Amino acid sequence: MPAPPPSWPDLDAAAEAAGLNLRVVVARGEVEAAFTRAARNAAAPGLRTPLALRSPSAIHAGWRSALLLGSAGRPFWERCRAAPGAPPDPLDRCAEREAATLLEPLRERDPSAQSVFPFRHARQVVPFQALAAGLPWAVAGPFGVAVHPRFGPWFAWRAALLTALETPPTPAPAPAPCAACPAPCVAACPAGAVARSGFAWEACVDFRLAQAPCRETCLAREACPAGAEFRYGAEQMAYHYRASLRMIRQWRSGGEN
Repeated sequence: MPAPPPSWPDLDAAAEAAGLNLRVVVARGEVEAAFTRAARNAAAPGLRTPLALRSPSAIHAGWRSALLLGSAGRPFWERCRAAPGAPPDPLDRCAEREAATLLEPLRERDPSAQSVFPFRHARQVVPFQALAAGLPWAVAGPFGVAVHPRFGPWFAWRAALLTALETPPTPAPAPAPCAACPAPCVAACPAGAVARSGFAWEACVDFRLAQAPCRETCLAREACPAGAEFRYGAEQMAYHYRASLRMIRQWRSGGEN
């Protein structure tokens, strides 16, 4: 067995420079059960599953640790938009490129290391969020988005690196701040889809398809006071919400997403 690395210092520095400023190491044992639960839930009668479930072990059978790579705030967006020859939809390709760069030093210790992604890809993991299922802040907040104790709702997972090396999981941060929050997000939602008791996804979708205010932003998300300094700019918000609206329309029309 390869000697386990004591930490990820080289990867940390390179990922930070690439704008991947949220990094979490999770162990295999904490993850596989989450994918088992996801598969069981997807089999519930009447639930439509647009993508086939695929766990990390389907891509790297011998993996022991995963380094989740996320971007918070604007650095990754700005880096990807500024890249020479950046395509109109640059984030996925940028994530793929940065993950490949980060794999190089890891493969010096573990040639079997592999990258996986949350978007359509030959190595797409579905549902990617199950990789973070054991984190205390990974559960979605009142408006359907996970709220990080530091970054608030202004982050997204971009990739993960799977390796046969074992390394200690990242210590859990504080839970999400939602429990102690007065929840301005609830009143800010014009669709009435946001509540402390849970997010009404269908109500949100119906409103976005019929009304203009939420087509290029989420008013409830913008009202969240957590991580305000990491809030996305208008162009970045519009990029993400236009993309999600395209997916919603495809899903409602019966097409693939």
